[in-house]
Amino acid sequence: MSSETRRANPNGDSAFSPARIASALAGERHRAVRAAGAVALAAVALRTAVHVLHNVPFDPVTFGPTIRAGVALGTPLVLALALVACALAATAAPARVGLLFAGVFGPMAVLSDAATLPAVAAVTVGGGLALLGTLGVPASRDDWPRWIVAAGLVAAVAVSLGSGVGVVDGGFRALGAALALGSLAVLPLGTAVDRAGAAAGGVGFAAVALASGAKPYVVGSALVTGFAVVGVPHVLVALAVAGAVAAAVTGVRRDALSPSLAVGASLLLLAGVPATLPRAMAVLVGATLAVLDREAFERPDPAAATAEGSA
Repeated sequence: MSSETRRANPNGDSAFSPARIASALAGERHRAVRAAGAVALAAVALRTAVHVLHNVPFDPVTFGPTIRAGVALGTPLVLALALVACALAATAAPARVGLLFAGVFGPMAVLSDAATLPAVAAVTVGGGLALLGTLGVPASRDDWPRWIVAAGLVAAVAVSLGSGVGVVDGGFRALGAALALGSLAVLPLGTAVDRAGAAAGGVGFAAVALASGAKPYVVGSALVTGFAVVGVPHVLVALAVAGAVAAAVTGVRRDALSPSLAVGASLLLLAGVPATLPRAMAVLVGATLAVLDREAFERPDPAAATAEGSA
């Protein structure tokens, strides 16, 4: 071996060691998850825009049945692929199993109405396993905020989907909306929001509050059709927007995991209340990116860690 090779690679074959390979694979996992999240965000944004513009009280935009059917069919399929991609990239076993379960069985309701209840169960149970199973029991006070956000989103999915398909009384839909929006409102507590993020969140809160005061009927219609928000005060919506915007702006300004946090927070905001399967699947993708990214995709592989320690 030449002296130049020894200087560049003093351990001989260390460039191909399990630890280095695992590090390279971790980077690929991050890129795959971010790409899946970005595609899911684009699909949900398109679906939300079509719903809002088509149902505004004044001068609605008319979309042909082909476009509306394509959006209705394509969105859950895109979200299912995003969940499967996140599952395949995950290193934490609960995230891998839970996300794969939700991604495979979640879109089954698109194919047959008879599969609605199994799909609801898969998304609810899979989401709970992926989020809470990966986070585990909070070990310190700093771990509690993200655990609370994850638990709130899991509860929102369970209550909202359950009320939507008749498993629980329809009156619980407002509770599901409150859980989803409340989880968004406290999202910054678990993401160490910086000053710019806090300022952006304040602007978001003010914008929603002013719009609700000036045009309450228009805002209410947009919230129902675009975000499935019913039975909650507009101030809670404003707080949810503030939390999501603050987390997203903070994510954009950070290094390393910032794209995941920014995309995840934006996806949680656009998904709205998880009262339908596509919305619930979008919430799971968003929560995976915004809440779980480190635990699900950075947890070292035990074999690689052992090899690195013995090197």
